[in-house]
Order: sequence, then structure tokens, then C-alpha cells
Amino acid sequence: MIEMILATIFFPGVIFVLAVSLFYEWIDRKLYARFQNRIGPHLTGPFGLFQPIADLIKLLSKEDIVPMAADRLLFTLTPMLAPALMLFACMFLPIAGPSGVLSFEGDLIVVIALLSLYTITVYLAGEGSNNRFASIGAVRASLQLIGYEIPLTLSLLSAAVAAGSLSIRGIVEAQAEKGLWLIAGIQLIGFMIFIIASQAEMEKIPFDIPEAEQEIVSG
Repeated sequence: MIEMILATIFFPGVIFVLAVSLFYEWIDRKLYARFQNRIGPHLTGPFGLFQPIADLIKLLSKEDIVPMAADRLLFTLTPMLAPALMLFACMFLPIAGPSGVLSFEGDLIVVIALLSLYTITVYLAGEGSNNRFASIGAVRASLQLIGYEIPLTLSLLSAAVAAGSLSIRGIVEAQAEKGLWLIAGIQLIGFMIFIIASQAEMEKIPFDIPEAEQEIVSG
């Protein structure tokens, strides 16, 4: 019991996932800077390594303002619920072994359901603000997420069919047994669809229209 609690909190749990997420954010910003002939983050820590942490601290230290016309419950709850759902989904990922912190037969369906619930939180966040522009943006983002969840779900289920299991652990063990042929051969098209749909789910280029980063000055 204690080992499971420690695994949930530290490795491969919440703290590890957050640390890796911040590190990937730093890599993403450095690569974008190189592509655009810029330096990128370089003042906070060696090579700007602590810039994502500084941005997180700045974000958390900002004043909480709830518009008068907003639904206070939705406006305050959805920003916390969305990352909580993704962190919960990460508990099923096989990071330190063939299975995650949580593992059971059919856990792949739970992960797919959590991804779907995230889409609902995006929509509710826009609706909760009671702002017409936020509502339009939330609907636009939700429609994109829903549109790409279908191929993403089908690609995941096709891997489950090939492995003969709806358990993520079972899929990992089947891949270890059959080698890369399970993906590079039998599920090559499904793998390509998964990569493209994942980019859309994360709203990365060229699927970043809802995020509209070109309209935001980033660090």
C-alpha cells in the first residue's frame, strides 16, 4: 500500500510527470527558438532550463478574478479538473515497467474515456465564463478535439485488437513478444493516424488554430 502511494506521488507518479512535462516544454521552446534563429530561454538556470518552472510560479501567483457574469463553479473548477484528468490518465502509462501505477483489464477504455472528459472540460471552461468570444473559442476547440478523438480511439483499439487485450499491460507485453512488427507492420497505418491525431489533441502545429499562439507573445 505504501509503495503504491509513493509511486503515485513520486515515481512514476504526479511529481515525475510534472517534471517531465516542464522539461519537454523547455525542449519545445528551445527548438522553436532555433528554428526561428532565436536564443530562446537562457536567463533562468543553465541554458534557461528553469524557465518553465518560473512561468508556472508566475502563473500560480497571479490574482484570481472571476467575472461577475461568469458561473463561479465552472470558472474555477474546470481549470483544475482538466489537468487532474490528464494526470490520472498518466497513472495508467507503463513508464517504469510493463504496467503503470494503475493497471487492470480494460484500462485502455478508461484512458480513452478520460481523454473524452478533457474535451468536455474545455467546452465547460468557455461556457462558464459567460463570454461570447470565449464560448465560440471553446466550441471551436471542442469540435477539433472531438473530430480527432474518433481516429485516435480507433487507432488505440486497433492496437488492442492486434494484441488481443484491452489492457495497456497486455498490449505492451504483446509488443515485447512480437517486436516492432506489431506496430511497424500490422498497425503501420494505425500508428501514423495515432501520431497525427495526438498532434491535434495537443493542439500542436499545424493543428494549433484554437490555441492561436501567433496572436500571443510567448516569453
